[in-house]
Amino acid sequence: MPTKVLTYRQRSRRGTDTLIAAAACAFLAGPTITAAAAPTYLIRTLGLTDAQHTRSDGQRASSVAALNARGVAIGDSQRYSGLNDLGKSAWIFIDDTMLQIGLYDSEHTNATNGYQLSRAELLNALGQAAGQSQRFNGGLAVGYSAWLYSAGTTIRLGYTDSTHTDTDGTQFSRIEFLNDAGHAAGISHRYGGFVSPGQSAWLYSDGTTRRIGLFGGDYTRSDGYEYTDLVGLNASGQAIGHTDIYLPGAFPGDAAWIHSNGLTTRIGYFDAIHTDADGSQSSFPLFISRSGQVAGISYRYNGGNDQGLSAWAYRAAVTTRIGLTDSQHTGVGGYQYSDVSVASDAGYVAGYSDRFDASGQWIGESAWVYDGSSSLRIGLLDGEHTYASGYQDNGPLLVNNSGQVAGFAERQVGDTYGGYSSWLYSNGTTRHIGLFDAQHTATTGFR
Repeated sequence: MPTKVLTYRQRSRRGTDTLIAAAACAFLAGPTITAAAAPTYLIRTLGLTDAQHTRSDGQRASSVAALNARGVAIGDSQRYSGLNDLGKSAWIFIDDTMLQIGLYDSEHTNATNGYQLSRAELLNALGQAAGQSQRFNGGLAVGYSAWLYSAGTTIRLGYTDSTHTDTDGTQFSRIEFLNDAGHAAGISHRYGGFVSPGQSAWLYSDGTTRRIGLFGGDYTRSDGYEYTDLVGLNASGQAIGHTDIYLPGAFPGDAAWIHSNGLTTRIGYFDAIHTDADGSQSSFPLFISRSGQVAGISYRYNGGNDQGLSAWAYRAAVTTRIGLTDSQHTGVGGYQYSDVSVASDAGYVAGYSDRFDASGQWIGESAWVYDGSSSLRIGLLDGEHTYASGYQDNGPLLVNNSGQVAGFAERQVGDTYGGYSSWLYSNGTTRHIGLFDAQHTATTGFR
């Protein structure tokens, strides 16, 4: 469907003579109401519309991928040869100009039929764009290149050395995060005869690409395989992710990490309770705030048995356990399960913890919010939201930079499922929100 950008222009106000005349009328005849001038709009069709992007019957197809606050837009346009599909071109609309971007040299063109495929995927506040272009070896597709467009120039990013090139010439790189400072974080596939490719993570900043994550030693399999994945990038260029870990005699696990100020540091829990009987450990970072606080989870074990999840917050080299860990949230054998659901850029973290009765029977989930110092239970806990067994199910869905949390609570009617209620936690109080009058309640009580 065609997409249009609207540029607002306000007409100039009436001249001084008009104002004087209006004032005279007001003096003689009382108040006068002057209608506001109607706004005018400039409508621009986006996309590439030259012959290469127009089918022989006149058809064109363009789509928008992103739009920033400056009115810069990115997207792609279909390419044609006669009536035949010939791929896609990436474009950017910036400073009232439409430009083709991406990589479309011979390495990124099918030598047999001229096919090209470029996609614009990410856009920041500066008007920098990132995407991928398909690579070819003659008429054979051999992966994708990552690229960054900035100030009129498209540069290729990612690794292209022998470790990151398969025997047939395949290379694969992708930019996964682009922040407003121009930092780009991405991945490149690793090859070496593996069943599936490994993966390196990297960070591009100020013209330099640096490998990030954990590698070598326990992070390299006996055959040389390494795998690192990215999870997030904040405005300061701090990145988080996880790397496969191969401890001696242990089943492969995952190590969480943060890259900050040129250094990658392992984070999360990897003490005894978070180590399986065979020595395996697994931690995952989930969110990073603008100040570099990381929220994540670590698997818990007890003599080879699953013992749940621990939620944690890492900041300034200190890891803090978060979530609910009292007796109500501890099962048989010390089982505890807390997970992180959402986090705000200001560092508030919300999640849920499993609940148990006195016998250790699971009876639902409690919602909580971590404010930087403690985890507070939140949600609706009254009779309407509690079964006879004590079962309650509360979960957070959203958290903002003020620490307000929106979530849900399961209802019961006659001790049977009665729908869900919405709630808002703010300043120490949880309020039932939404519409719950007779019009929004079934005769059975369900809503």
